[in-house]
Amino acid sequence: MQELEKIIGYKFNDKKILERALTHSSYTKKSDTPDNNERLEFLGDAVLELIISEFLFKNYKKMDEGNLSRFRSKIVCETSLALIAKKINLGKFLKLSHGEEINGGREKNSILSDATEALFAAIFLDSNFATAKNFILNLITNTKEIMDTNNIVDAKSRLQEIFQEKSEIPLVYEIIDESGPAHEKIYVAQVSHENKILGKGHGHSKKEAEQEAAIYAINNLV
Repeated sequence: MQELEKIIGYKFNDKKILERALTHSSYTKKSDTPDNNERLEFLGDAVLELIISEFLFKNYKKMDEGNLSRFRSKIVCETSLALIAKKINLGKFLKLSHGEEINGGREKNSILSDATEALFAAIFLDSNFATAKNFILNLITNTKEIMDTNNIVDAKSRLQEIFQEKSEIPLVYEIIDESGPAHEKIYVAQVSHENKILGKGHGHSKKEAEQEAAIYAINNLV
């Protein structure tokens, strides 16, 4: 863990919270145990979204609401968070089950992105909001692939353009899950083509979730 602390430039006061952030549910066998990183991932997702929303609002004053939402979705999507994880070699330090280990779990975007959010939450809990904010923004804003605004367009339209060149069969968007209270719903969308799932995304509206699913699909096609 000291090696990871050196890489990220942050020393934990509570080593146990870092250990928990690095522990995948497969390692603890029971997904509902508090000893894995799933609860931290939940908190980290909220902390990250608030920090990025504030950053974009203050620094991209000419962007309208739609483009701000699309930019945020690009930044907080699974692909971008996995990229951050690889940048700090986070996969090396994860605790995984033997099965997940031999199946390449240390390189899986889904596991890496979840662990990144858990790490963000761990730093937030171990210190304070300002420290977590500085840490997160330093990592993200210094990653050119994530902050590139050239691709901040209507992702659904762009994905449609890509597939129109290959097939006349339309893309299908579905809302596959929703959770949370009525005033703070979280929707999960997936986009598929000929019954093959291309990407999934989440958001506070169905449109935002569909946009994130399209962004994920585009990133995996490029």
